[in-house]
Amino acid sequence: MQIELILLILSILFFASILAGKAGSRFGVPALLLFLGVGMLFGSGGLDTKIKDIRPVLGPGIMLATVGVLLTALATGLILYLIRPS
Repeated sequence: MQIELILLILSILFFASILAGKAGSRFGVPALLLFLGVGMLFGSGGLDTKIKDIRPVLGPGIMLATVGVLLTALATGLILYLIRPS
């Protein structure tokens, strides 16, 4: 695939995402729902991925996601605790 075609596709996706965000704020629709719709329109993404390809990285991926969320929540809580009004 040529780089120009890749850049064109990415720019169209970027533009569609901006339009979806603007439309969502105007009509009160959550932006995440609109981004999901844009993603569904432009391709199936991970729906074609086979479980045998995922299995080797499933454990580390789940651990990274879980530990990452936990650490982010703890860091946010600590920062909010430290900057609270006296």
